[in-house]
Order: sequence, then C-alpha cells, then structure tokens
Amino acid sequence: MDIYGEILETLRGQLQANTFLLELSKEKSDVLKENDTSRLMHISSEEEKLVRHIINLEKKRADLIVRLRGKGNNVTDIIEHISQTSPEIASTIKQVAENLKDVLRQLQLQNELNDKVMEIALEQIEFSKNVLMNTSQPSTYGKVKGNYAGEKQVPGTKFFEDKF
Repeated sequence: MDIYGEILETLRGQLQANTFLLELSKEKSDVLKENDTSRLMHISSEEEKLVRHIINLEKKRADLIVRLRGKGNNVTDIIEHISQTSPEIASTIKQVAENLKDVLRQLQLQNELNDKVMEIALEQIEFSKNVLMNTSQPSTYGKVKGNYAGEKQVPGTKFFEDKF
C-alpha cells in the first residue's frame, strides 16, 4: 500500500473510532440521566480505550504526513498534493475528512451536553447532602429563637426593657 492509501486508511480508522465514541457518548447521556453508576464506569472504560486508539491513529497520521514531506515535497494542502497524482484517492480522503469533521463536531456538542447533565446531577447530590447534613442547624446566621446574634440570654430578663 502506498503512502496515500495509508493516510486514507488511517483517516477511516479515526472516523470509525470517533463514530463509536460518539455512540458511547450518547449512551452515556442516558446512563447519567438514569444514574446507573455501574454502566457509567463501563462506558468510561470503553471511552478511555477508544481515546488511546484515536491518539495512536493521530500519531500515525502525523508520521505519514512527515514521511510525505520527507520525500522532498513541500506539502501545505494534502488533498491538493494527492490530487496531482491520485485524484480518486484525494476525493475519497476529502470525503472521509469531512465526515470526520462532522462527527467531531457532534461529539463536541454531545460532550458539552453530558457535562451539563453531570453538573446538574452533582448539584442535586450536593443539595441532598446539605439537606441531610444540616437538618438541626438554622438556615440563618446562627439566630436561635429568643436569641440575637448568638448572644446568651439570661433567663428572666428581656432583650429590651419595658419602660413607660
């Protein structure tokens, strides 16, 4: 396989891996809403494996570009360069790259949504924790019935004296 075919296969691998990552991210939204921690842990593990694979594919793609430049080519636009020798492969690479950009945009939006869902879930947990932990404490600045600003009041005396 020539270098152009390797670039194309690497991009296809990135597209496939990111598409699967997008599907996992959508599933993660449902899991977050259902509060299913065991499935969330499984999905997170799968995401981690996929991200490692995507990083390796990106490194491979970068190495291929370096190899392409190393052949004495001054490559600034890969598609333009490849189209001079292999217009069919250039067209296919362009289409795969556009699909990859679209999946990455969708993945970014889905991850932003998941972040919001997780933020809301954490706020609910914090609220519940505060409700459970602070049931015996007053909700104001420590004001206790018959007491002002936490000062001790002597029994039988009034805070204000009645003088008429």
